[in-house]
Amino acid sequence: MNRLARLGAARGVRAVVATGLLALVAALLGTASAQAAGAVGPVDTSGMPIWYQDATGLQLAPCLLGPPSCFGTLADLGANGGEAFYWNANTSLTGPGGASFTVVMAVEAANLNGGLISFGRIRVVGKGLAPNTTYNVSEPYGDIALTSDAGGIAKDTTDIGCGAAPCAFAAALVSPVFGGFLQWDPTASPPPLGFIGDNVTPHKVVGSPLARNFVAITGGGLSLFTDQFVVAGELAAGATPPGMLPPPAPLAPHLLAADDTGISRTDNITKVAAPTIVGETRAGSNITVTVDGSVNGTGTALADGSFAVKLSTALADGTHTITVTAANPLSGAASPASAPLMISVDTAVPAVPAAPRTNQPSSASFGAIFTGTAEADSTVSLLADGDPIGSGPATGGAYSIKASALGTGLHHITATATDVAGNTSAPSSDLSLPVGSLGAMQPPALSASSDTGSSSSDGVTNIAQPTFVGSISLASAAVKLFADGSLIGVGDAAGGTYSVSAASSLGDGQHLITVMVTDNASGLESAPSAPLRITIDTVPPAVPSRPVATRAFAGVGTVALGGTTDAGSTVAVFVDDRPAVSGSVSGGSWSATLVGLDPGAHKIDATATDVAGNTSGHSEPLLLGAATVTKPIKGVALVAVGAVPVTRFRGRVASVVAVVTVDQPSRLAASAAAPRGRPLTLLRGSMLGSTVLRAARASSLQATLAAAGRIRIELRLDRRQLSHPGLYRILVGATDRSGHAAKLGIAFRVR
Repeated sequence: MNRLARLGAARGVRAVVATGLLALVAALLGTASAQAAGAVGPVDTSGMPIWYQDATGLQLAPCLLGPPSCFGTLADLGANGGEAFYWNANTSLTGPGGASFTVVMAVEAANLNGGLISFGRIRVVGKGLAPNTTYNVSEPYGDIALTSDAGGIAKDTTDIGCGAAPCAFAAALVSPVFGGFLQWDPTASPPPLGFIGDNVTPHKVVGSPLARNFVAITGGGLSLFTDQFVVAGELAAGATPPGMLPPPAPLAPHLLAADDTGISRTDNITKVAAPTIVGETRAGSNITVTVDGSVNGTGTALADGSFAVKLSTALADGTHTITVTAANPLSGAASPASAPLMISVDTAVPAVPAAPRTNQPSSASFGAIFTGTAEADSTVSLLADGDPIGSGPATGGAYSIKASALGTGLHHITATATDVAGNTSAPSSDLSLPVGSLGAMQPPALSASSDTGSSSSDGVTNIAQPTFVGSISLASAAVKLFADGSLIGVGDAAGGTYSVSAASSLGDGQHLITVMVTDNASGLESAPSAPLRITIDTVPPAVPSRPVATRAFAGVGTVALGGTTDAGSTVAVFVDDRPAVSGSVSGGSWSATLVGLDPGAHKIDATATDVAGNTSGHSEPLLLGAATVTKPIKGVALVAVGAVPVTRFRGRVASVVAVVTVDQPSRLAASAAAPRGRPLTLLRGSMLGSTVLRAARASSLQATLAAAGRIRIELRLDRRQLSHPGLYRILVGATDRSGHAAKLGIAFRVR
């Protein structure tokens, strides 16, 4: 049985009988002339092609001389089942324990029932293997995985060609073996004249299209390798001997990366008039570089196939077309030209940019922005004293570049322009820029005249445009005053001191005050000083409750008084509109004693002054009659209990809790106010004792207290109403059954 008749007859055989592929192959390969994927010659009178050619251009005739050079003769092929080979390469590998592999690669012709057919073959057969085990074979044309059967035998055959006469002989060209026929490596020893091997001697080879001139097998505990093959093949009549064929066309060349100057290493724009051209082709080939149709450099490909050829003649500015050919160093046979490389040469230097400018000289110590004009679409480099500090594009001829930080001192800022080819202009004229910090400034102080209230050093004031003072170690400087980072005033320092007032009013609440100083001599500016924390409070406290006589008054002499007021305030008592005595305040209640009161009728009232110096209006008066003994006057009293309330936040809702005592049954009302007295809206869930606000929003909450005692207040507020730090108040009012009323303001702070 001939080989083709056995296709598919054994396990592990893969067959491609390709008579139906003739039209496709013809379309891909064209005529029988040499093609990159291999070719087939004309059919002679024997009915078979006179040669097959691989992708490298190597043409082989059917080897019909008989042993030892060939496997058979023409007579052998003429018999039914006879066969002949255009090319054959085979090898054997033996492992321990009797395991062995045979690998056969061939281009074969066969007589099938009197008609001639052809095919390309790759076959691997293993014997004495571990049963049911997979082995991986790396061979010159690819990788094969095959699995042994229960008897330890593994087979894999791939035949690609025609399966019946008349044969489409071009169908065999689809076989991978046409990528390059294995042949003796001439550096080890040359083959017999007219042949590519002697069909007998194992020999090192070349020709694998994968540069894999060996067989390696792993699996089942085996690791086998060989680079020795028995090769048979006769050169076709007139064919170029192995080693004398021209190389294939080189790949498209490109510029040496170092010569592809400018902003990109891949745009083929260069300022080098005679750049180096690099690429890849067959090792050892002679390289010729042609520019615009004229030879402009030669060289030789290295052992890895790479080459680098510097042009022998400089190119003029403009666009140029470059191609490369590779020639066989033995025969001089040259390849077709490579695909073209288009390059642009630009050696013209850009115009000098205008001097840089900046509107942020004070920012230079941490990175100022510089602007200017330069050649359109060039790249501008900023330099400080010759060192680079930033770069950016000149879009449309203008640039804006944020520079890196500059050290303290006087700097000279220049700019250069670089075009896309990498040509750089001369530096621009310079910008002189003083940069640096004067060192840390001490925080300002609130002037004593602006620090109102009970203390002139507590930083609490009711002046919305206060004055700040300070000392510096400079003879003459400009001072900038900031509140919470915003400029609020400017002034001058002379003789080492300054006094600057806020030019605009500050809102109630806490503020952080800083200063920056610029030395008039050097132009250097300081960093912001450490902050001074102040509190602006322009809202007077609530009016105290009407004074009450806490002991019986005999109409003359001494009277003891009391009432309620904002916690933390001071109380002044007036008799007949004249100041008489200061009261003592504790936890929202005050007391005072009037001594030496003249006989007769008197009007007694009180005012409250908070820590910022804001004074309330006068309370309702207490009227004492003349010539009668007055019983102690009773009225409802409110007293705050506990520490200053703290605001707590949960999402968008803020809550504040306070506790007050009421000395008798009363009608109560609770509300809240922002700095400057603006009323705040209460939210659902606010509580006054056991009374809960059910509406979504309300301005106040009322409740009735049936008996004297302590009552808890919890007000819920929209967080957005508390946007400014400062002193806010819970306002509580009580009216007893006799109509006497009392008010109490409980301050709480929002942080």
